[in-house]
Amino acid sequence: MPAPRAGIVPSGFDESGDPPNTSTRPYTGITSGKVALTPLFKQTKIQFAIRLGGVFLVFAVLVELLSHLTFSLSGAGEIDLAALEGIEAPDRHPAEPKAVHEVAEWPADKGRDFNQAPYWNPLVAAGALPPVEERLPEDPLVIIPSEQLGPYGGTLTRIGTGPDDVGVFE
Repeated sequence: MPAPRAGIVPSGFDESGDPPNTSTRPYTGITSGKVALTPLFKQTKIQFAIRLGGVFLVFAVLVELLSHLTFSLSGAGEIDLAALEGIEAPDRHPAEPKAVHEVAEWPADKGRDFNQAPYWNPLVAAGALPPVEERLPEDPLVIIPSEQLGPYGGTLTRIGTGPDDVGVFE
């Protein structure tokens, strides 16, 4: 730094033009009395890594404490696990399918003699609903069970839910 002109001394400097830092730490430009302070962004990488590791350690201990608290409050430690071994698990995925169904057009050689669910018979007899032969299209799509005729009612479980799923069935 150039020497100041006679009689003019910059703020924070003594008469010789040197900063008033007598400590062994380098001067950072931020002073508080006679001691220079090191700003936060001047930390070394090691100091930063130690502080970051401390934060992660605190969070890990907190998660562990909360998991132990949750387990103890749930009462899961009071369950007799030996009693659970006697329960047989259901067969959810059998090796062979019980029946394979396919979707196809009604064969023309079987004629158009269709049956309807008994629920609709009173409406057909009253004339409020046309007969089943008139309600169906010329070539209706049917689900052909491989082993049985299906019962009336129940729940139809299917994979296809829209027009894009037509190729799912054989």
